[in-house]
Amino acid sequence: MTINPFALWRERRLSRAYKEVFAGKSGETVLADLARHCGAGTNPMTPGAPDATAYNLGLLEGFKRIRRYVDMSEADLREIQRRERNIEDGERNRDDEFVDLDGA
Repeated sequence: MTINPFALWRERRLSRAYKEVFAGKSGETVLADLARHCGAGTNPMTPGAPDATAYNLGLLEGFKRIRRYVDMSEADLREIQRRERNIEDGERNRDDEFVDLDGA
């Protein structure tokens, strides 16, 4: 069994960088503004307007990526490692296809 240490190191490094950038009162202010701008907590679907829906979903994905790294814990990193180990061991199942670090 081989675990890609680079992938785990990269996730840890990115999480630390995002946390550093968005730390403190200024970071909270910027995250709140991004949440409003990206429509976090709202329905991104625009009935009859697939282009607007796609645009809204794109904005929301960008915000979710930021939140994912800001909120990532060591437990989340261990879960990534566990899932990678399962995939490399050939034990992949439907539950192991996606790592939901957003909690959504």
